[in-house]
Amino acid sequence: MSPEAAQMIGSMAQGLSGAVGGDAAAAKPKADPFFNEDELKEGKRLFNIYCGICHGTGLDGQGPLFASGKFASMPANFKDAKYLHMSVGQMYAAVKFGKNMMGSYASQLDPKQRWMVIAYIKKTQAENGG
Repeated sequence: MSPEAAQMIGSMAQGLSGAVGGDAAAAKPKADPFFNEDELKEGKRLFNIYCGICHGTGLDGQGPLFASGKFASMPANFKDAKYLHMSVGQMYAAVKFGKNMMGSYASQLDPKQRWMVIAYIKKTQAENGG
């Protein structure tokens, strides 16, 4: 076994999935982080402030900016099967770096806040059959 492989296995044994895009603060346990109800409420509040304007407060991609006709392409519909199975790492990277027409929210949300928003999205998806 190469030294690199041994180091990787050693990191995995510590329960870390690794940094996302070089963001050491983003390294998280393999299992989803557990947030208490107050943190999930904060995740919802942050989603409604930063994400709901495009993605809709119902997570259906029908936010006010899209509904107004100002954007030609629909934002992600988090109720769609494509997004129900999207990994939390992919979601984190999209929030940090932006994706397609969505810009980065790295300056608006710190790493914990990003995870709270993602936990809120995943919780809401699970409650709606996802």
